[in-house]
Amino acid sequence: MKKPLWTPSVERIRNTRMTRFTGFVNEWCRRTFSHYFDLHDWSVSNIPDFWPALWDFLEIKASGRYDKVVEDLSISTSRARSHLRGSRHSLCLQRQEGG
Repeated sequence: MKKPLWTPSVERIRNTRMTRFTGFVNEWCRRTFSHYFDLHDWSVSNIPDFWPALWDFLEIKASGRYDKVVEDLSISTSRARSHLRGSRHSLCLQRQEGG
């Protein structure tokens, strides 16, 4: 195996949004994910839990919280039109407020 050209410091890893999100999910869901791949596996197999965690972590600005996370798990996320049903949010507003 080739040696990586660069490896981030422990401090740099600790200060990434992914590390903060992992800690948030661990606390929010009472989990103990320590690796990205564990978090990824959980996120794709627990969609109804993942999206609310991400919503709260990102502090999504919306006129109302969603009523239901997902209608039908048999539909791929790229085709689904019913994720976070009931929420009305603007990505422009989110960006303007620093999100």
